[in-house]
Amino acid sequence: MNRETVNMVRSPISVEGNIRLVPYYPAYDTALAWYQDAQLCKQVDNRDFVYDLPLLKRMYHYLDTHGELFYIEYRGVLCGDVSLRTTGELAIVICKEYQNKHIGRKVIEKMLELARERGLAECFAHIYSFNTQSQKMFESVGFVPQDEEHYIYKLQKGEPTMTKLTLEEKQELIRMALAARERAYTPYSDFMVGAALRAEDGRIFTGCNVENAAFTPTSCAERTALFKAVAEGVTRFTDIAVVGARRGEVNKQITSPCGVCRQALFEFGGPELNVIMAKSPDDFIERSMDELLPFGFGPSNVAGNKAVED
Repeated sequence: MNRETVNMVRSPISVEGNIRLVPYYPAYDTALAWYQDAQLCKQVDNRDFVYDLPLLKRMYHYLDTHGELFYIEYRGVLCGDVSLRTTGELAIVICKEYQNKHIGRKVIEKMLELARERGLAECFAHIYSFNTQSQKMFESVGFVPQDEEHYIYKLQKGEPTMTKLTLEEKQELIRMALAARERAYTPYSDFMVGAALRAEDGRIFTGCNVENAAFTPTSCAERTALFKAVAEGVTRFTDIAVVGARRGEVNKQITSPCGVCRQALFEFGGPELNVIMAKSPDDFIERSMDELLPFGFGPSNVAGNKAVED
């Protein structure tokens, strides 16, 4: 039995909702239609040509024999492909009709899970500088630009598991942070911040920044939400969404927690806390607290060596 036949009988991998990864098999008629779109081919190869059948077969054979290759299925229809090479290189193609449905983001997150299972140290992607839509998508998952066209995602040994929230749940958390931002008290800076903190039991606590004429007593939105939760007896958290902008302005850049807030959040969320920094519900990036505060000082440090040994 050859590799293509084997992959046909392997079970698809569920991603989320109506999205599945279908192991590669020769579905050339469907796939060829994607690669005869000149604009899509430009994004993939930065060349002004479309694929013919022999070229498509050669590419798929190479990707299948140098890693793992899947078709992306959405609501029962094949709409793209994604590959993870043994070197860690990740590539994804989605036909135009299915773009802007958050399919790519969810698929990339699933491929990162597979990369961890395969024991890879990092994943990387080559994205041409003019393909800003793909760049934003990879950055939102946590890929970091190394230069104008190369992105990398570190898969550290023992890396904390990222949030299990669905995209819709993340977007709802962002909306709650945006609503909290409207209650910010900012007569001095006019910079309004909102936060929505999700507890391990699913409860959500919101907060806004509250300024003070003496400046030092000012409370950031993240700590307002955190202290509200702790006052209610809740001390374990999984996710926080943070948004910020000057009054009356549209977000053009993310707002990340300040150093004091990172330390406060680390106390109760630890390195696994997922921090969602958003411009809008559809435009955000995520980082673990371990990335925002590496080698963070927390309760285990105060407990001393016994905490490490236990």
